Amino acid sequence: MTLNISKVSQNGSGLDVEWSDGEKSNFNFMWLRDNCPTARDKNSRHRMFNLLKVSTNIKPKNFNSL
Repeated sequence: MTLNISKVSQNGSGLDVEWSDGEKSNFNFMWLRDNCPTARDKNSRHRMFNLLKVSTNIKPKNFNSL
């Protein structure tokens, strides 16, 4: 079974994702930023992003709400 994202919406501290099977997930903005592939060196996979130097009020500039 292949799951697809049905809906994405922003809440106070993260993004809520609704899946095609009706399940819902919440992804905190800090977790998303810390796990973003662009936050790591593509060769060594070393983290290039310093989590301790980010505001706790981090939010995306935009997101695709589908």
